[in-house]
Amino acid sequence: MRDVGFVDLGRDTYVLHVCATKDVPPEWSDTVRRMVGASFADTNVTISTAANEDAVAALKGRPGVVLTSADGRHLPLPLSAKQAELTDAGWDAIDGLASSPTQDAVRAAIIDAHAVIVCFLGKRTADNDRVRRLMKEAITEAAPALRGLPKPAKSGSVTIEVSHAARARERLLMWATGCAAGEPDDPHVVVLYGRARRMGPVLSGPLVTRTAIREALVLIGQDCECDLPRSIMRGPCVPMAWSSEAADRVQVALGFDSRSPTVKAEMTRILAKAAAAQGGVTPGGDATSLLGYSETVVEPTSEPAGERASLPPTDPAEPVPDGPADSDGPGRLIPMAGVVVLVSALLGAVIVLALRRRS
Repeated sequence: MRDVGFVDLGRDTYVLHVCATKDVPPEWSDTVRRMVGASFADTNVTISTAANEDAVAALKGRPGVVLTSADGRHLPLPLSAKQAELTDAGWDAIDGLASSPTQDAVRAAIIDAHAVIVCFLGKRTADNDRVRRLMKEAITEAAPALRGLPKPAKSGSVTIEVSHAARARERLLMWATGCAAGEPDDPHVVVLYGRARRMGPVLSGPLVTRTAIREALVLIGQDCECDLPRSIMRGPCVPMAWSSEAADRVQVALGFDSRSPTVKAEMTRILAKAAAAQGGVTPGGDATSLLGYSETVVEPTSEPAGERASLPPTDPAEPVPDGPADSDGPGRLIPMAGVVVLVSALLGAVIVLALRRRS
């Protein structure tokens, strides 16, 4: 699964809505669009200036931008309606949302590491000490299984801590991983792999256990064709900048180019095949939606024979095209000709016997 986590299959795109109000100057939208385009370059985020009611509602009537996830969650960032204030403070606000020290640390470590465990520390020292101990024990317990992988990571799993006071600075990371929905004073732990994709659920407060962390680390080393639900293994992906230099590093580390269309097609096939075998669903759709098609089972009906539609009669004047005997065309006439000959022979035999009896 670790290798698959580095492949962008196009299913983790975020949309950043630029929402203007009636009181902003005409150039406001163009200025904001240039800002977000620069700040969110090389990320899995697309920019939209089209009207979106949900995004506008998230801003509560204020101008600004709203980041929307694939599952419909919104992260609003209000901006000043005054052009001068927007120019002065807008860059810092948008850059502060798009990037952060923890995002930089995750990106730097995750290519060579088996996984990155991010811990958003809580308010209580005892809780934080307990979580630190559990993360350390989980890494130690998972290490023997990870060393036996066919293609182990260059380094083991690493931990990154975010202090309780620094949570506001990591607003996007907390929101994208799902940690923002937890209790504000509890510690939260997420296990990331690949392009900062979450493995398993968010672990918060008393749900942070050594077993849960260890299992997430082991799952990252599993075969991508295993029987585990896709929703567990392919959690949300952080909208993080991923430059061509980072992709080059991934190619060296994995031995294949994660940007290759052939690789993406193969990964899509594997995930769709595994999900279909489970009879389950993938995050954001059914198992076959990864391949862009679906199948419907048509149940047979028990309608009377007289009500069934019959084939239209053939026109005897219609020319029959030539074709090989094994084609879908006139080749079907050859077996019919044999039947006619056989029936004719039988009728002839019957006539001969009848004449003999008369004689």
